[in-house]
Amino acid sequence: HTEYPRVSEILGQWPRFEGIDPLILANKGDIGTAVHLAIKAHHEGIELPLRASEQGYYDSYLRWEQETKPIVHFSECTLQCCRLKFRGTVDAFMELSPGAPITLIDYKTSVKEDPKFWPAQGAFYCHLARENGFAIGPEYLFIKLDKKGGKPKIYEYKVTLEVWNFCVAALTTYTYRK
Repeated sequence: HTEYPRVSEILGQWPRFEGIDPLILANKGDIGTAVHLAIKAHHEGIELPLRASEQGYYDSYLRWEQETKPIVHFSECTLQCCRLKFRGTVDAFMELSPGAPITLIDYKTSVKEDPKFWPAQGAFYCHLARENGFAIGPEYLFIKLDKKGGKPKIYEYKVTLEVWNFCVAALTTYTYRK
């Protein structure tokens, strides 16, 4: 249902980028979208052209992929939870080694980790995955891609009661305010 709010909308109800020029934020968003689309296309055997501002992030992903050799099960997978009435798009579900549990993956082109919102975003996505029948492992990875194509930084999280309680409160607050 397209009327269900996206995870990004739910978490976006709190200003986190105050003082940053809206044009810069829009450009960063465009870069992130292009990199995500290029990675999805790569998973499908298609190479998309990228602008110079995007190429380094993509190269950073390719570097991680070459080192990790993951088995990609799904890429850019949109899911919804009819019970709690929200939706989101998971960047990828991958096996990080043959026979390992499927891991939920999120790519980031951010300057730095967001230690409060990234774990919450991942917890929302884990809930969506499990509600939709995906048997995923307990950890999820956020891969902060490097702007210059270097080795990405990996952030591993687990859903905790504290984080999930925040998610439920965020969803309740969002729904109440609408």
